[in-house]
Amino acid sequence: MGEPVIVDAVRTPIGKREGLLRAVRPEVLYAKVLDALVARNGLAPELVDDVITGCVTQAGEQGMNVGRLAALCSSLGHRVPAVTLSRLCGSSQQAVHFAAQAIAAGDAQPPAGRPDLRAPRLALPAPGGEVLYGHRQLVAMALAWGAFFQLGPEATTALLVPPADWLGLAALLGALCRGAAVLLRWSGRGGGVTVDYLVLRWRDAGDADVAAWRGRVRLGALVGIEGPFQAWPRRRLARTLETPALTVLGRNDLGPYVASHPEWSLADAAGIVLCNADLHPLDPSDGHPLPVGWDLVEAAEIGVKSPAVPQGAQVVEDGWARTHLLAHIDPSGLYYLRRSLQL
Repeated sequence: MGEPVIVDAVRTPIGKREGLLRAVRPEVLYAKVLDALVARNGLAPELVDDVITGCVTQAGEQGMNVGRLAALCSSLGHRVPAVTLSRLCGSSQQAVHFAAQAIAAGDAQPPAGRPDLRAPRLALPAPGGEVLYGHRQLVAMALAWGAFFQLGPEATTALLVPPADWLGLAALLGALCRGAAVLLRWSGRGGGVTVDYLVLRWRDAGDADVAAWRGRVRLGALVGIEGPFQAWPRRRLARTLETPALTVLGRNDLGPYVASHPEWSLADAAGIVLCNADLHPLDPSDGHPLPVGWDLVEAAEIGVKSPAVPQGAQVVEDGWARTHLLAHIDPSGLYYLRRSLQL
């Protein structure tokens, strides 16, 4: 059984009768969307199992399985099958449903010779022993990180932490999957270069190696935290580096799930929910989901549901992973950590 996840969305320009797109065939325009999805997510075309297309008017240039024709015109080529369906105005929605149902039912199996991307590939230590990350969790973590911090080919990230835990892995994979440059600097001070983001752990914020980056970080220092923190060291770090100190909340058994956005943060707030993650209030006494949302509770334990959560996390009813962190949310969507609960 698989869990369907939407990882990206791309659209074409909207045309009109006798407009600028009148000479562009539909399969050629659609192929641009497929190519953009492949390129933006660093996806190998041979890993695509199927292309499911919803099309209302399957006549003329949009007839003869326009989804297959678009796949042939794209980087996917002739090896990837495709199907086109119609449910009139609900065609595209039905295409998403059919794909999700196939994944949930376990029908989307890797063919012979292709590695099973759902199999565990990496073990990390966790409070209850160890957790296992597969390709799926690592890709989900990378996509969420890269999208949230809007990384691209022009961006540069310096890592002061090795990719040996959730923070280093998310930062490294998130940058690489978006084509951003990465400087590995956990054993040095950077050699005078200027970067967009500097990634470090909270406990290392006062180190001399961190202070040496003063004035050389353009967008912010991404500081990994795993629980409650005080605002004054964060403000001090921001003054030291002359750049915003942006917290990223996560743990080996959860992956990253809350972060401060470069354009939306407060010193005492952990941040907002990361891309592809969902947070729900849990009862701190037993971890069961509360029947209300965050706006109706004074404080509750954070429950996480995300495709980046690895195997081995402490999961309760309805698939929510426990964080053992008591928090509340303000009207703008910022999460504030109150205290850690006993693991």
